Amino acid sequence: MVNIYRLKTNRTLFSFGENIGAVPVGDSTLKDFQEKIVHEAGMTLREATCPEQIGDDDFLAFEDDLLFTKDFLLAVLNLLSTQNSSCEFYFSDNTFNRRFLLPFTNDKQWHWTYAFRYYKKKGPSFLKILIPQKIFENHIKLPSQIVPSGKYHVDQCAIWISKMASPFHLLYANLALNLGRAISIQNKIPPSLTQIFFPLNSRPYFWALRRLNKFGKRNKIHPSAILEGVELGDDVTIGANCVVRMSKLCSGTTLEDNVVINYSILGCNNFVSAGNFINLCMSYENVFLIHGPYQFSIFGKNVAVMAVINCDIRLDNQEITIPTNAGMINSRQHLLGIAYGHYAVVGAGNIIAPGRIVPNRLKLPPPDNILTTKFKQEVPL
Repeated sequence: MVNIYRLKTNRTLFSFGENIGAVPVGDSTLKDFQEKIVHEAGMTLREATCPEQIGDDDFLAFEDDLLFTKDFLLAVLNLLSTQNSSCEFYFSDNTFNRRFLLPFTNDKQWHWTYAFRYYKKKGPSFLKILIPQKIFENHIKLPSQIVPSGKYHVDQCAIWISKMASPFHLLYANLALNLGRAISIQNKIPPSLTQIFFPLNSRPYFWALRRLNKFGKRNKIHPSAILEGVELGDDVTIGANCVVRMSKLCSGTTLEDNVVINYSILGCNNFVSAGNFINLCMSYENVFLIHGPYQFSIFGKNVAVMAVINCDIRLDNQEITIPTNAGMINSRQHLLGIAYGHYAVVGAGNIIAPGRIVPNRLKLPPPDNILTTKFKQEVPL
């Protein structure tokens, strides 16, 4: 079997600033997740700074800001058995890739190609090899004035790779991993029966999701809470009438009464106030959220967001542009929220445009024109 190398780039997560290997992936870090995937594939991960430094006749190498699945790595290894030249790999256009693998260039010829390559020193120059994917299609029906097609896809796929070019790339890669937990059930149901017996939001669908529930220790869950496809860490508290669907709540997180968490990953020691709605979001540790809704957004560590209008759509229905380490990029998303930098505090009444990044440590008070600080002298009754 060929050796595999991780190429050190010294990159940090754009705007958020932490070393790229330290960004959260589920309840792990990108660095540890890469090592785990390589180990599960029966390989040993080696380190290098550039391909020219490596003396092997043939080897795999990837840049350290890439998040990929075990199935992606196995698919690459399978393809190598028939290759006699250096190659790089790409995906075709499909609804899963368009949703979760955000572009990191404005090049219109880009087709989901990444710096994950096979080097054969005595072979021809690089060939581009298509990696086939099996897509489990799922979509949420939305009005056409929100999504032109009327369908917001939340597909699942086991084979993919993504570059962490911004906090939004990190968000969507984590969402793909989280939703991918349902693949174990999808694989057991013939595709011809899925839409007949297990359509989205049907009773059998919710029954199947509950089969994925995993609970940590010392959880406090109100009997009226609905939990479907959840993973809970230790010491999680869930209040009355909460709905948590296909989401992961890490240790120490608290949901007050009447909170809805859909398709999201919340870090350790988060606090979500009563009546909140969190959809397709991700948070680091120690985040406080009050008076949402919050959708398609990522919250850095020790963030507090209070009654903010978290815009996630352009009224002209155009795709949303985002800042990345390669400049402003078209995300190809019609719905996209906000990235809140570490230690940011955003007060009530602020309206933040979609696809913006709130800088680290910014304290954004309520706008002056809506904040009352003085009162006229009270008139006696």
